[in-house]
Amino acid sequence: MVLAPRMGILTVVSVVVLSVVASAESYYVCSVKSELGCYQDNFPPYTGGQGVRILPTRVKMATNPTDGPFSQEACAALCADAGFTGDQALAGVEYGEQCYCGNGFAKGPPITKIDKCTFKCTSAPDEACGGSDAITVVSYNCTMHPGPAPPPPPPPPPSTGCLDLIKDCGAKGDGTTDDTAAFATCQLKVATMQGDARCITASATTFRCINVSLTTSFVRWEFAGGATFLPALAMRRPENVFNVGGVDMAGVPILVRNISIMGPSPDHKFVIDISKPQLSPWNVRGVTFTGHVVGFTLANVLVKLANPAIDPTITIEGEKSAIETGTAGGMSPTDGSFINITSTGGIWGYGTTQIQTGQRLLFENLDGSGGTTLRLETGAGEYGAFVDQIVAKNIVCRNGHASVMIAPHCQMNGLVTVSNVTAIGCNSGVDIGAGYADPARHPNCTVPGVYDNRTTVRGVTGVFGLGQAKNMQKPDIPACAPCSLGSPKHPLNFKVEVSGIVSEGYPSPSSRTTCVSWEKFWTPPCYYNGSSGS
Repeated sequence: MVLAPRMGILTVVSVVVLSVVASAESYYVCSVKSELGCYQDNFPPYTGGQGVRILPTRVKMATNPTDGPFSQEACAALCADAGFTGDQALAGVEYGEQCYCGNGFAKGPPITKIDKCTFKCTSAPDEACGGSDAITVVSYNCTMHPGPAPPPPPPPPPSTGCLDLIKDCGAKGDGTTDDTAAFATCQLKVATMQGDARCITASATTFRCINVSLTTSFVRWEFAGGATFLPALAMRRPENVFNVGGVDMAGVPILVRNISIMGPSPDHKFVIDISKPQLSPWNVRGVTFTGHVVGFTLANVLVKLANPAIDPTITIEGEKSAIETGTAGGMSPTDGSFINITSTGGIWGYGTTQIQTGQRLLFENLDGSGGTTLRLETGAGEYGAFVDQIVAKNIVCRNGHASVMIAPHCQMNGLVTVSNVTAIGCNSGVDIGAGYADPARHPNCTVPGVYDNRTTVRGVTGVFGLGQAKNMQKPDIPACAPCSLGSPKHPLNFKVEVSGIVSEGYPSPSSRTTCVSWEKFWTPPCYYNGSSGS
């Protein structure tokens, strides 16, 4: 994934790092023709923990010790399996076991030789297998393996190079028919394809679907701007429109790697509309990422929630979040990006995101009206749940609860780094709550949770406004404080550095006094490095 800045907004412009599934046993026997050398790799910008690679297709990660010995020849065989068999084909080994492929070097990143390929191949100690952000690149020759013949090639993809949800997979897209089954059909078909053909598109029409399970790795879901997804009319509760990951029939977490779900641009988002129909209560999520999901992107999406206090056509208040993460079998989503996401109509305790678990996650350009935009409010110490290495930038709340909430309850969490927070007519820009034990309701919740003491929030602007007043469950709380930390009942039990705080737009000195008084729950060991404007 390459991200390029445009007028201060991070825009998803193309996908150039595409991973493909490698067979457990190769159909090729390969030999190294020439070792080209050791090169610098993994250049910014970084998305989901991955940067730009000089060989753009990844076919193996060094994460599973049961993968067995590895060598330059083994990497070449995996590249051949993935279709890189021509004269220009190159294979590259990094970190001892990662394998990358390309028809020549990628265009864009610098091709620079270095001397940092110090890792030796596990099955060929005399061979170099890269290093940290250093890749050993080779050319190679391959012959077919004398064992079973490879399967016949898949039928040619559509002329666009992608499967179409309607044309190729049977969806109706008429806004009435349940199109859930079409997503499964597309995944079965795309699993037989390779390279850039591993993508599925949806046109700018309306689809009905519910509990769509996205479990096929190395797939790009590319939805047209205006493509709209509504829950199926026969839905039950609680349910999700899309769920990435989960468990199989035996309860084992499903490994899903390198999957993206994207609209074309920040100005042309696809839409998930969970504002109707009405159930009581209607607990539904737009997209959930559950369990062993590694390397994913969700970008350029508008999620319509529903709040009866701000939408007169809504009569039932539901627990609705646009995006949520959860564990499965002790596994959590990792190395993911959430970029250019807008939600409307959130309620007090919910909103754009609900992040219960996940590591190495990026949140950039999130904008939520009602509720909380980035909600890092974790639960009761669920097995395997752990929030760590979170980076968030450009987080906006409009007429809601908060731009950012950091509250561990009784879960032990790691580091969070937040910058550029704006709250317009919200109760607070940043709401940081203490951890606390609750064994009466949750037997595992015996110790107060925390976040890492190095957690920082930098650049918080609170703009006075009363637009959220009708969205209040607690009308005694002012609606314009840049920050609130802890409370007299639950003082903070972990450190947070909050700096660069500015308060704006107060209509009178008394209104400013009322609002800023809500900021005064500053209690050790939290410390405050900010200043308030006028």
